[in-house]
Amino acid sequence: GTIYSDIIEPIFCMLYLYLIFKLPLPLVRQFQSPSQIFDSTPGLSAILNILMNLVTRLVDVRFQIYKDRDLFLNILSSLSHSFALSMTEGKILGVATRYISICHPISSITIWSRKRVWTIIAVQLFVPLALYAYMPFMPKALARTPDCYGHYIGIDENSFKFAKAIGVIGYLLFFVSTIPMCIMSVAKLCSNRKKMAATHGWAKVNSYRNERILAFISVVLTLAHALKATQQGYHPKSSFVSDSVSYT
Repeated sequence: GTIYSDIIEPIFCMLYLYLIFKLPLPLVRQFQSPSQIFDSTPGLSAILNILMNLVTRLVDVRFQIYKDRDLFLNILSSLSHSFALSMTEGKILGVATRYISICHPISSITIWSRKRVWTIIAVQLFVPLALYAYMPFMPKALARTPDCYGHYIGIDENSFKFAKAIGVIGYLLFFVSTIPMCIMSVAKLCSNRKKMAATHGWAKVNSYRNERILAFISVVLTLAHALKATQQGYHPKSSFVSDSVSYT
């Protein structure tokens, strides 16, 4: 833990949380579209993930007073993995709403009913919780320390491989779904741009500015998550050093 991870990062989380709940208010109706709602849920999941990691550090590193902490830390780890997967699902939905707005603008008006949006959000949150529900009951992995307190690494290696496999499947699903949507969105915009230029002249092309912004955001979301997936692929816990880890 560092000053940034223990103090500054939680402060940023609180500010981000304030913005997430502030934007959907009736005073800011332009942020109440499905795309903005689906942008808020991965943000909320990211905040909760960071908070779970913060509590884990506080219990495991900062305040070493709870030696029999297996179940509590495993629950925090389970929630952290669940929120990370929920964040991936939210980013898929964020790209999907923009793809539908660009490529199927008429359908986008009817497809996102309030009931359907909230059903999707419920699935987005509860499916990851169900997938990682086994983690609290697994043996924990501790890195040995001189004071014999140990530092929590997570669940044991074999159980962690299953958890990591779920995360990898989530990333693969993200790429398989979002990359084609980004390509089709950009292709649709280029086609519309040429048609409008041929019909009305290039002076009218700027009317597609909003659609270009939507496509740009989709591409940025995909690239940003690609970098995160690459970083997660080199997770240090993917390989254990047997002489420095104990399982209890």
